[in-house]
Amino acid sequence: MLPASPSIQLRLATHPPKPPVTAAELRWLGGLLAVLAALLAYQAWRVGVTADEPSHLLSATLYWEGRDRLKPQDMPPLIKIVGGWVPRWLGLPLSASHPSWKTEHEWNISTAMMEAFPPPRIQSFFFWSRLPMLLFPLATAVLLWWWGRQLCGPAAALLTAAIFATEPTALGHGALFKNDLAATFAYLGFWYAAWRYWRQPDTARAWWLAAALLAACLAKFSMLIVVPAGCAVILARAALRPRSPAWRTAAHLLVAFSVLYAGVCLAFPGSMRTPHPAEVERLRDYAGTPAVVRVALPLAGWLPAPRGFWEGFRSLVFSNAAPAPVYLLGKVWPAGHPLYFLVALAVKVPLTLLVLLLASALVLFRRLPAGTTVFLVLPPVLYLAAASASSLQLGVRLVLPALPFALLLAGCGVQEMVRRGRTAALAIGCVLWLAETLPSFPYGISFTNWGTGGTHRALAYVGDSNLDWGHGLPALARFTRERGISRIRLAYFGMDQPNRYFGPGQYEFLIPPWGPEWAKDTRLRPEPGVYYAVSATLLTGAHFAPEYRDYYAAFRRLRPVAQPGGGILVYRLPESGR
Repeated sequence: MLPASPSIQLRLATHPPKPPVTAAELRWLGGLLAVLAALLAYQAWRVGVTADEPSHLLSATLYWEGRDRLKPQDMPPLIKIVGGWVPRWLGLPLSASHPSWKTEHEWNISTAMMEAFPPPRIQSFFFWSRLPMLLFPLATAVLLWWWGRQLCGPAAALLTAAIFATEPTALGHGALFKNDLAATFAYLGFWYAAWRYWRQPDTARAWWLAAALLAACLAKFSMLIVVPAGCAVILARAALRPRSPAWRTAAHLLVAFSVLYAGVCLAFPGSMRTPHPAEVERLRDYAGTPAVVRVALPLAGWLPAPRGFWEGFRSLVFSNAAPAPVYLLGKVWPAGHPLYFLVALAVKVPLTLLVLLLASALVLFRRLPAGTTVFLVLPPVLYLAAASASSLQLGVRLVLPALPFALLLAGCGVQEMVRRGRTAALAIGCVLWLAETLPSFPYGISFTNWGTGGTHRALAYVGDSNLDWGHGLPALARFTRERGISRIRLAYFGMDQPNRYFGPGQYEFLIPPWGPEWAKDTRLRPEPGVYYAVSATLLTGAHFAPEYRDYYAAFRRLRPVAQPGGGILVYRLPESGR
């Protein structure tokens, strides 16, 4: 076999070998992981139940019982495998004879489950159920350190992992029973495996690439974008080695497909079936079906797949393309906005990290090997592009898989600052980072950077899970106790139970205007002198019918008295004559 040309060798240049891992380095890493685990565990205990955790807990429990067949089948099995055994062991407080089971929909059943939960048991139940999810942020920190070490050295790699461990949005979602951090780890793992394969395309690394491909597809349905990406990496690497045997490339593609197919068949619930031709035709003719899916649809016509995978895949295609209103920059966009995630990132990513990224980009693209630059820039661009084309725009958490690549670039920038002797600037940056990020703990879900002017101004830019995902009732309860507020009117979005925080007569629940049967008017008319607590997600009106989108307009003109936990805003209209 002839060697690649000098120009190709330059493009595929590898980094110089790094020194072996020392005991001191492992102690620093172990200490960082211990701190991260402690922060996450504290958060798992302190933060209230979020809007979709009950449904995930329900489906994860049913997965372990072998009867995960409820609609909408939109959650792949990775977090169910890792964490479903805990709620099954603890026992869900809902009888199988409850009428909600007739709906066969996990949201309806999980709502009834939360209503049946004894309030004193909720906190411990969700705490223990959340603990297995800590695996994903911890594993992401380790992988960031390991890949960063190969890119930019030991010290910068540890700092990269430390930045991830204190990044508010990743930390804020890291202790929840959700798949956002599972997807983040799996996406990073796939591209790390692809990078290693690119540097040395042997059979062993093809198997690792296949395993990473499977893990990504089991983490989140949107991760299916890595399937064509994985094939492209194998084919492009072979194209740069003209003398590479075609049989080897075919074998590596076969390994990737075989591992993916076998893993999906084993992990997804339901019997194997070949989709009916009418189902395939409907997907092919649907206007919102991506072109890459249409290309692969003939394969679905003869290849059996698990029922759970096929239904989840269909749900993804139809829900991604269906118009869904989204709140952005102070208004509701009926069919989403192509710049939603870019604006949300500009608001949610700490300003200190944005500055470091800009500084890194100006110097690194001339110093990093071209192959490495592609593997740091292409993955976040690809994921952001796919997410922006979707109508599911509910918060920056949906694009968390893009974050680690920004951190790796930042780590390379840190190494460059050290190389140039700018340690004083680096130290100042670390102090500013901690000053900007730590005050939001443990409610990093609601974090917005210094550029927004404070969390109370964040609704001028974004809403939904960027600020409020039903998690803020514990903070609201503490606020009312500290202020001596004896009664409050509560308009709450989420699945938590207010009566586990407030005693009889301490709160009046205001039902949101989900329909005409709940709303007496198109606008709420608050009374002067009364305390109101309104979830930020409700204030935007994005999830209501058009005639009710200004239901809480009276509060939008007021500055809140407080915003405990960042997700619930407290108001009090001045009394008459004041």
